[in-house]
Amino acid sequence: MNSQANTPIFPPCHAIPPSCQRDDELSEESLTICTYNHQFKNRYDSDFNSYLEVNGNCSGECQQALNNAQIVARFVQINLPSERLNYTSRININRDFFKQPVSAVWSGADECAFFGRTGGKNSGSYASSLTVVAHEFGHMLNEKKINLKYEYESGALDESYADIFAILVSNRDQPDDCIREDFWNWNIGGESGTNITIVRNLQNPSLYDQPEHYDHWVNTRSDHGGVHRNSGIHNKAVYELLISRDYNNHYLLDISLAAELFYGALLILLKFKSSDGFYEPTFLDSRNAIYTFATTQFESELDPTKMEQIRSAITSAFDSVGVFQQSLSDSEITL
Repeated sequence: MNSQANTPIFPPCHAIPPSCQRDDELSEESLTICTYNHQFKNRYDSDFNSYLEVNGNCSGECQQALNNAQIVARFVQINLPSERLNYTSRININRDFFKQPVSAVWSGADECAFFGRTGGKNSGSYASSLTVVAHEFGHMLNEKKINLKYEYESGALDESYADIFAILVSNRDQPDDCIREDFWNWNIGGESGTNITIVRNLQNPSLYDQPEHYDHWVNTRSDHGGVHRNSGIHNKAVYELLISRDYNNHYLLDISLAAELFYGALLILLKFKSSDGFYEPTFLDSRNAIYTFATTQFESELDPTKMEQIRSAITSAFDSVGVFQQSLSDSEITL
């Protein structure tokens, strides 16, 4: 996503004296949720640090940004309880904050997520979108587990796993009998009440110019080898897996099981370390990691019939997007 303006249409949020917001529902005292309002100051201004005021009980999009970070933190604590993380958001950044246009980005060096605004008369904060906020903190989770090389296939995996996390967060309160194909939110961006447009859709990636099959991989040097476009292939496989049902017509994976599965799979991908210290797994490696984690971690928890159905669903989901076990292992993929 790319921000289109460096000046706000609406006044920036009001700030209160610095003190991080504490969420009473988070049991670990070490967990903090901070939302800073940069008020469109440039990172390279000499007085930059004087504008890092923490926003607490502010109104409008500022409060929405804080609420979104809290939702993400609660989700992680409930569904990924081994993760002990802090959630820092910096909103209303200057368009050229990183010396290039940025709308929303996770910065591991700064250990926080940065959010700009859209342009035009209906300008809106990217931090007002729950899926955008969850996506950026999804990158944080990815980074804490595995330092994926941000280019080509491994970079597309980084984008896809962040999208997966965003979708799970977005649908966290949906009832078990909800028809996911029709009523789950599969979009990144586009929430009602925000001015953020949809940028990706896991159910129909092609709606936003993403390939849905490995045969249609986009060969490009731009965007780090097409990481945002080609992530649609892996996203589509995950969508097919999340809508897979058992013999009783119940979904095989609930939210908690899905979160455990996808982020557990990242640990298995740690074996794909390159000489420069990064990790460069492929979509096929991800397929195998998801399959392996399900087999090794869920077998003692689930009955054999359900386990077999989960394994079959993983195979079918990735086969449907052309990530085949045999064909990809027998030949090199030219990116």
